[in-house]
Amino acid sequence: MPIRKQGVGVPLALSLLFHMLLLSLFALHFDSHQSLSEPLQPEVMEAVVMDEAQIRAEKKRLEAIHEAEAAARKAELAVQREAEAEAIRRAAEKEEKLRTAAEARQKAEDEAKQQAELEAHREAEAEAIRRAADEEAKIRTAAEARQKAEAEAKRQAELEAHREAEAESARISKEEAKQRAAALAKQKAEFEAKRQAELEAHREAEAESARISKEEEKQRAAAEAKQKAEAEAKRQAELEAHREAEEEVARRAGEEAKRRAASKAKQKAEAEAKRQAELEAQAQHELESEEKRMTEQKASNSKPDTKTTTEEAARDWISNKIRPKVERFSANSSGRSCTVRVTMLPGGGVQNVSVTQSSGDESFDRSVQAAVLKASPLPWPDDEKVAEELKTFSLIVKSK
Repeated sequence: MPIRKQGVGVPLALSLLFHMLLLSLFALHFDSHQSLSEPLQPEVMEAVVMDEAQIRAEKKRLEAIHEAEAAARKAELAVQREAEAEAIRRAAEKEEKLRTAAEARQKAEDEAKQQAELEAHREAEAEAIRRAADEEAKIRTAAEARQKAEAEAKRQAELEAHREAEAESARISKEEAKQRAAALAKQKAEFEAKRQAELEAHREAEAESARISKEEEKQRAAAEAKQKAEAEAKRQAELEAHREAEEEVARRAGEEAKRRAASKAKQKAEAEAKRQAELEAQAQHELESEEKRMTEQKASNSKPDTKTTTEEAARDWISNKIRPKVERFSANSSGRSCTVRVTMLPGGGVQNVSVTQSSGDESFDRSVQAAVLKASPLPWPDDEKVAEELKTFSLIVKSK
């Protein structure tokens, strides 16, 4: 930050002079309280002269301290805001979960209550219909019994009158008896016709009552069926709404799970890419070391025929002993092949496996690495020269 010389240096110098003057006055005031017998001695004052460069340096140092303190306060406030935001978010998530659970529980309770009310309503309607039918049957039975009793009483009265008429006809003359008999026969015929008419009217009344009862029964059944259909439609609508709400909750949960799975997959892919890069770097380093070792061995070996024989024996050992054991554990993916570099420990243990030529299928490459590790310890030759060649070797694994 540029500092103007006149704008800052002069005020600072004046401030220093003012403080020095105050200190001098304080010293004079202090000396005034000393004993008067003591002779006054001239006081020597030391003045510190600060140039503008020192003043600027001191100001820069103070400004740097202020800036560091401000940055620290800002960082502390940022951390506090982040913590408060995280706490608010967690509280909101918890409140949302509790609210969703409470709504689901309330819906279940409301549905159970509604089902209980519908069941009670149906039972009450059935009981009312049964009682009405019983009451109607009792009224009908009482009416029929009353009608029969009245008809029987009337018939008994008529029979009694008929017997009295017959008894009377026995006392009168035959002519009168004939006349009376004819009158009685006519009266009897009229009575019988009247009785038949009453019976017919009674049967028609019973038929009409039965018809009316059937109509009323049909109307009640239709009303009950309509009410049940309306209640069932309402219940189905509520169930559909509840199902839609559950589907919405499940959809949101699925989207959240997908988002989290995508984030985890991305992190896993980044970690796998980093691991592959490290494996490739390690394999390249091992390959360079192996090439350097083989170059040094070729330069120092005076018997190329023996070296070639040892390399061929090592290749045969890899093809006949090691590869068959590894391929038993590799994944079966038709048309795939992968080249790996294997670093061995004495005795056949596998120290490291790295992919030097990928198959194009990452899962198959990983399965080949896992197969080599699973086949450990690999077959180890008794020939020390062949075993030396097998400390690090390349292996091509093909799918079956």
